[in-house]
Amino acid sequence: MNLVNIYTALITPFDQDEQIDYTAFTKLLKKQYEAGIRGFLISGTTGESPVLNFEEKKSLVMLAKSLYRDISIMLGVGGNDTKKSLAEIEAFNAMEEIDAYLCVAPYYNRPSQKGLYEHFMALDQATVKPMILYNVPKRCGIEIEPITIVSLLVDSKHIVGLKHASDRLETLTIVKQMVPEAILFAGDDHALYESLYHGADGVISVVSHLIPHSIMQMVEQFDLLPNLEPLDDYIKMIAKYCFIESSPSPVKYLLSKQGLIQNVLRLPLVPLSQENQEILDLLLENDVFH
Repeated sequence: MNLVNIYTALITPFDQDEQIDYTAFTKLLKKQYEAGIRGFLISGTTGESPVLNFEEKKSLVMLAKSLYRDISIMLGVGGNDTKKSLAEIEAFNAMEEIDAYLCVAPYYNRPSQKGLYEHFMALDQATVKPMILYNVPKRCGIEIEPITIVSLLVDSKHIVGLKHASDRLETLTIVKQMVPEAILFAGDDHALYESLYHGADGVISVVSHLIPHSIMQMVEQFDLLPNLEPLDDYIKMIAKYCFIESSPSPVKYLLSKQGLIQNVLRLPLVPLSQENQEILDLLLENDVFH
């Protein structure tokens, strides 16, 4: 199982015609790789997964793995239609370049815990790759309860972990106590320190686009450094501004100012507002992203 403890949740760069900018994607990946990042989530929330089609997701995965064979690629899959999610997984199963799936909780239709369990168990039957559950209630409108997560980890063949982007950090502690071998990822950069304290093994990060070394230092030296408060404060500050509007608008703006990508999103997402651009410009002028 080729999983690592730090993943950057990659943005998907577009050109002015809203087509994938593969040159920009290559530049972005190169910068991340040279910084030491070896895990990449493609087609997650930050990657604007809902507006990418199968061929686009496939092309990004193939390009990434052709550039760097030693990286771990996690692909964001799933939705609120179980049959469509099954078809998506079955279509990607043949791709050796994919090391694991990140499976988001069904959004909008707000299933019960029984419905969540049966949904994920159906996906488990379809996959041939490790699966990470994605609990993100602020976006999905539903929380995967700890007992449901534990049941899925115990009862399934391929579900091996959790990305937890919820304020209920005690879920991480409960799951780790009940299933010690579970692989737990922090899903909120602003709560990275607290998530690691509660049992997370690593992170799937947005701000690692901008401060990869700080994210790596927090995760890799969490049990070694005597005083992490300054680093925690710094990461929290960066995370605050990276989510000043709906992600990935702020991160795309900052990356565009660094000359890595164009500041283009696909509707219904739009570029960062002028007001918030001016706020982030001040941060760039003061070189806070170091």
